Amino acid sequence: MVDSRAALAPGAPQIWPEAPGNAVFRFERGDRAATEAAFAAAAHVIELDLVNNRVHAAPIEPRAAVARWDGTNFDLLLTGQGVHGIRRQLAGAVFNLPEDRFRLHCPDVGGGFGLKNFLFGEYVALLVAARRLGAPVAWVADYTEEFQAAVHARDLRGRARLALDADGRFLALHADMAADMGAYCSANGPACPTNSVSTAIGGVYAIPAIFLEVTGAFTNTAPVDAYRGAGKPEANYLTERLVQAAAARLGLDPIALRRQNLITAFPYRSATGMLMDTGRFAANLDDLEALADRPGFAARKAGSAAAGRLRGLGIACFLETSRGAPHEWAAIRFPADGT
Repeated sequence: MVDSRAALAPGAPQIWPEAPGNAVFRFERGDRAATEAAFAAAAHVIELDLVNNRVHAAPIEPRAAVARWDGTNFDLLLTGQGVHGIRRQLAGAVFNLPEDRFRLHCPDVGGGFGLKNFLFGEYVALLVAARRLGAPVAWVADYTEEFQAAVHARDLRGRARLALDADGRFLALHADMAADMGAYCSANGPACPTNSVSTAIGGVYAIPAIFLEVTGAFTNTAPVDAYRGAGKPEANYLTERLVQAAAARLGLDPIALRRQNLITAFPYRSATGMLMDTGRFAANLDDLEALADRPGFAARKAGSAAAGRLRGLGIACFLETSRGAPHEWAAIRFPADGT
């Protein structure tokens, strides 16, 4: 079973008895009633089946680690993108020991791209082996291992709709998606297609009503987790595909349609609750149009055709969102006595 929608279909083979129907979670964000009302009143509705395909970070430098045990404490040298979160999981969820019994450090990460943020079973096995053998234990993944045992990413598919009025104004957006979690849930996997997508869905456009619903699915595949934006690329892809399809279907200029619907008044709170204090979305689009030299595109296209080549002109906007400060911090305290 390698397709999330097929895994969620009635009668699909059961992956885990603890997850009936292979459903991992059900997530909703936005106002369903307001969204459906907007679609009912819309002059135009654009619908697309969308697939954000599965990818792999494939860093040139694979995961690697060295584990040590000094008789009391663990030491783990790893190619990780963080240490505190991994240490918390090792101490609390795996070994049931105080955090100060674990020392983690990662002086050289190598390529990460999200993949090296997480606790992997190999790290646990290394620590157990070091304790049992009373000697350091080292491990370096090969590239086949990375594709088979490290996390994959994306793999979000489903159906999305965009409602417009007779003048081309966006009224509502609705997405019903199936998120492949693989055979097991990775540490941050369920957050990527849910909370993360909800921060950027709708993009740079003023859309009064948005409703996002996501069902996670277990399949017979590698686990899925964060990679390069972790939800934001999926949300922007979904939004921009709908906008471009609307322009094509209604015979509208794709830049003019985008400009007509941009967020221009700030601060602005999106229909999924994201507060934007400022933004130069309209100015960015103006700059893009000037740099692209649209009036000269026909001549460039003709020149390419004469040389036996194809030339196209595409446009997309991308909303980059912040999801809060990291959960790692440092503090310096100065008592009244100056010590």
